[in-house]
Parts: sequence; structure tokens; C-alpha cells
Amino acid sequence: MLLQTFVIHPALSGPTALLLILGIIFVAGAVLRRTGGETPGNLELFCASAILIGLISAPVYIMSNLNISVVVYARVIGWLMVGAGIFSVVRRLSAKDGLQTSQQQCRGLVERATSGADAFLIFFVLLMLFACSLGPPTDADSLDYHIGGPARLLSGELSFPRSDWMFSRILFLGESFNTIGLAVGADNLNAVLQFSALAWMCYLMYSLVSPNGADRPILALKLAVMPCALLAIIPNQKPQFSGAVAVVSAVILVCTSKSKSTRTYFLAVGAIFYALSIKYTFYVTALVPWCYIAYDAYKEKKVGVFILSNAFFYMAFLFPIHLINTLGYGNPLTPLLGRLFHEPGGNDYLHDWNLIASHFSEGFGFPLGLLLPSSPGRISTVIGIGVFTFWFVDWKNATAKTLLSVAIVTFVFTAALSPTISRSFMNSYYLMVAAVAIAPKERKGFRLFNMAGTGQLALLALSAGIGGYILFPGALSWDLRDKVLSRTAYGYNEAKYLGGHLPADAVVIQTSRVNAFLQRPYFGMDHLFLMKYHPDEFDKRMGQFSGKRFFYVSSSEITAKNFLYPTLKENAPFLEPPELPVGTRNPFNRATYRLYIYELDYDRLMRLDLANTYKGSLGYSQSDSL
Repeated sequence: MLLQTFVIHPALSGPTALLLILGIIFVAGAVLRRTGGETPGNLELFCASAILIGLISAPVYIMSNLNISVVVYARVIGWLMVGAGIFSVVRRLSAKDGLQTSQQQCRGLVERATSGADAFLIFFVLLMLFACSLGPPTDADSLDYHIGGPARLLSGELSFPRSDWMFSRILFLGESFNTIGLAVGADNLNAVLQFSALAWMCYLMYSLVSPNGADRPILALKLAVMPCALLAIIPNQKPQFSGAVAVVSAVILVCTSKSKSTRTYFLAVGAIFYALSIKYTFYVTALVPWCYIAYDAYKEKKVGVFILSNAFFYMAFLFPIHLINTLGYGNPLTPLLGRLFHEPGGNDYLHDWNLIASHFSEGFGFPLGLLLPSSPGRISTVIGIGVFTFWFVDWKNATAKTLLSVAIVTFVFTAALSPTISRSFMNSYYLMVAAVAIAPKERKGFRLFNMAGTGQLALLALSAGIGGYILFPGALSWDLRDKVLSRTAYGYNEAKYLGGHLPADAVVIQTSRVNAFLQRPYFGMDHLFLMKYHPDEFDKRMGQFSGKRFFYVSSSEITAKNFLYPTLKENAPFLEPPELPVGTRNPFNRATYRLYIYELDYDRLMRLDLANTYKGSLGYSQSDSL
């Protein structure tokens, strides 16, 4: 298995990822102290840490797109950060009363966790989500490009530009950070980062509560961990939640700072640009927060600082992405705005991009899909009762009113211009939670809201407990990791079977997205299909495998025969179709399926007009997230 060749050891992968993140926090804090002359606040430290992640990831992105090996750089910078993390832990424990203080903090945490039902549920959810984050990656998107792309990159099999692979166009700085993690043996770095961002968000919400707010700390923490979508977001290599937390932290930093310095705006802008550098979604969801920071800079007469900060972080984070996309595809925002920039393949290419993307959906449509799952197996696709948080903010409090206003306008922009799925609304949600933490208002319906929140938290605790029970053993040993992946990982059983049964010179064309596992030359269905819009690229890529044996793999016999029938060597499968278990984290969705493998004729495949032959579904499937 390709991914396994990079993992240091299942029991060390999680600790390595955690130490790397602690090292980044330590280095960011040291830089702030050296440059600012004062101890940084926690908000400043988080924003600086996000910026540092972007700064160490940008060279990986640039080098990989110039087809320069990133292995040495990724390993050196990764181990330097791990070393810094070890140093920070040792220094803390060896400081005067350091160990005793840490023990007291742990005892205090346990006491608070057992102080009531809500407190216990919050603590349990966080503990189980942490356990989930330590397990191996199992979801389709992570295994295809969030961690699959870095695995192919480190193995030397991935080069750019890739007109055939649509997801290669959205391998940004988040995936570059994953490459650093994988280079030091941590295939779950971004999952640990997402949990760390959640832990920080809980601390931030707790710290926003005024000292005289008796029950408000528990309310703030409950709202922080209550979204059911965290079940899918945290144990995932998708670098989205940390970006949302960075945006929220930037807004709160500017909104709550009593003395706003040059450093305040520099860090806030940097955190926004970090989010922009990891996912296109933030071009919409971070727009209103960015405008708020711009307006505040204008009020504080810091426009010059704001403009220079934007220029610096654009050049550091976004300019390489836009330049490389322009040189490779003729569109700085590929595949967005493709018609405007006349990408190769034109409208037909964009139509088929949208056709492929349309196979991915999450439950009910907007707005009901934010509140209720379409089935018990899709609980991880909703925010839940927390969508009504805005109603319980005291609008007379100026700070809370500002945060709520930014949250509501961001929500409207997101609903109008972005995919209307729960994780796209995390910026808005946590800004509303911050407003409630600062100034709650027990309006009519608050008791019902609070009770429903406790019920949702209990359901989340049950689901997270099941998730931790299923995924965490994969962080203990190779044998347990194999068992966990066999039960839960998308495409793992297919890749394992193909690795053991196909000839050594096989090239695989497959409907499943298994970049992270399949240790063979591989084309996803979208690779082969979209490449037909780029004939030169098609001839070049296929020419690399002249003399190899091509095999088409599908879970549907009908799709296999209909789609590539003219190229089949035989009308019968190459092997007796095996029955394999479906990899899913949902314990109530266990099933099996048959895998159909057909050998293809290379010469016929080269002559096939695939763009005109294709009429049906690409055959993508998704396993429900727990």
C-alpha cells in the first residue's frame, strides 16, 4: 500500500503530528516575542501559528508545481518543527513547578468535566474526537487528493500541470502542509490540526465569557462542540476547519483588541490569507470578515498597514497559486470562472467538471440540510440546533452586535455564492457563538433551545464514542490499522485486492478514487475522461505506458461493459469478480459489493473517442461519514 510506505508507525503518527503543531506554535510565539517586544496574546499566537503554517507550506506548493522534488525540504522543515515541539514540552515540564502546574491543570480539567451533565458530555465529545483524529485517514476526499496527492508527490509519481486530473487544480497550501506531515511519517497531520483548532475554539469561547457570567462558560463550550458536522470535519485531512477558525480568530482579534497596533492588523490579515490559500470556499466565506477588518483599519487610521499586509500575504500565499494556475491552465482561479478565461476544452470541459461535481451532495437541501440530516447515517452533515444561536445574543452589547452582524452578512453571502453545506457556514456559526459567549440574552425559547442542545450533545457524544471506538485502534499497531482500514477506508479493500492479483505491469483505470493506496500506475475515471479535451496530454500520458497491460475496474458490470466495451480484450472479466466489504465509518451501513475487472486493448483504447462515447455516470460512490 502506497500510504503505508510513508507512515512512521501507527502509534507514533499521532504524537508526531501533535509535536509538529506544538513546534509551530512555539516558533510562532518566539517570533512574536522577538519582533513585538511583548508577550503575545492567545489570539495573536493562533493567528501567527496559522501564518507560519502557510509560510512553511508555500515552498512545497511552488517546488511541486515546478516539478522539483520536495522530499528533502518537507522532511527537514517537518523534523525541525517536531524538534521545536519536543523542546517546548520539555521546557515546560522542566520549568520551576512546571510538572506540578501541569498536574494541577489536569486535575482541574477532570473536576470541571465531572461538574455536571453538559460538562461531562463536552469533555467526552472532545476526548472522542481527539481519538478519531489520531486514527488513519479513511474518507474518499482525503484518500484521493488531500493525502493521496501528497503521497503520489512524495513517491515521485505526480507532476504538474495535470489537465486530466481535476482535483490537481485544488491542491493548495493545505495539501502542501499534509505533504510535510507525511514526509515525517504523520498521515493524520491535518486531522490533528483540525482537532487542535477545535480545542483552541473552545478555549477562545470560554475566555470571552465575562467573570460574572455564572453558567455562561458551559453554554459557550456546549455551542462550540455541538455541531454534528464536527464528526466528519475533525477526523479528516480536508484543511477547512482550521481555515474557518483562523477567519473567526482574525475577526475577534480586531473586534476585541483595546489597543490596535500594526501587529494586530498584520496578524488578522495574515490569518485571512491563510484561509484563502487552503480552499476556494474562503474566497466567499472570508470576504465579509476581510471587509470588516478593512473598515476597522480605516476607522483606526491604519489603512497603510492594512494595504501593505494584504500585499505581503498575497505575494506569499496567493500569488504563486494564481501564477501557476495561469501558466498551466490559462485561468488563475481554475476551474472557477473557466468560461471567462476560456480554459482549454471550453464549455464542454466545464460542463463535465460540473457533471462530476454534481455527484457529491449532503442530505437535504439548504436551509433544512443545516438543521436536520436526511437519514441517521448522515448526522455528520448538519450543524443542528445551533443554527438558532443568533436569536440568543444581546444586541445591545456593541461587541456582540458587531460579531453577530459580521456573522449574519457572512451567512447570507455564503448561502448565495458558496456550496450550501454545513462546513461552509462554520465561520458564521462560530462568530455567532462568540457573540453569545460575550453577551447572551435568555429570550423566549431559550430553555427549549438549551435542552435541545443537551440532547444533540448527547447524540453527538454517542456518535463520537462509536467513531473513537472504531477508528482509534488504527493508531495502535500495524495489524489493528489494517483491520480499521479494511472496515472503514474508502477503496482500501479494492487496492489491497488489486495489488495482490493484477500482474506487475498493470495500469489501472478505476472508478474509485484510491490515490493514497493503489501502488500502481493509476487513472481515475475523471482522469481518462477529462484528458480527452487535451489530446496532446492524452497521447503523452498514455504513451508512457506503451507495452503495459491496462485493466478497467468497476463496482458495476453494466458500467464496465457499456463504457469501455469497444476496448475490452474479452467480454468476460479478467478474474472471477470478488465480493469485497464496503469501507465505511458508519457501523450501520455495512455491505458488500462485487468488483469487476476487465483487461483492455491498448491500441483500441488509444483510438477510442472517449468524450463522445461517454453518456452515463462516472460511477463515483461515497461512503457515509459517521
